[in-house]
Amino acid sequence: MFSEINDALKVSLLQPWTGIYAKIIALVLLYGAIVHVANIASFSGTPWLETPVLWRSMDIALLIFNLIAAIALWQGFDWSVWFVFSGILLLQFLPYTLCDRTLS
Repeated sequence: MFSEINDALKVSLLQPWTGIYAKIIALVLLYGAIVHVANIASFSGTPWLETPVLWRSMDIALLIFNLIAAIALWQGFDWSVWFVFSGILLLQFLPYTLCDRTLS
């Protein structure tokens, strides 16, 4: 089943409309990377070294994720779709839903 889905992703990324969509998502991810660089450079209003360690570590992790995902999607690598969805799940969905409830 996994290989069938992966084959379907390969074929879909070769389609012109899917390639355009992947490039649009890549640009959005690149914008996210720029925001994290701005945070690290303290352009966002709060000095970066005064933010909590968790905030700083997530800035770095999300910067790396956004850059890799943007480049991979732009290039049309089939694994980029898996990478983006895994990153959304692990770096966005879980921290803001499950982990947020445990901290409350």
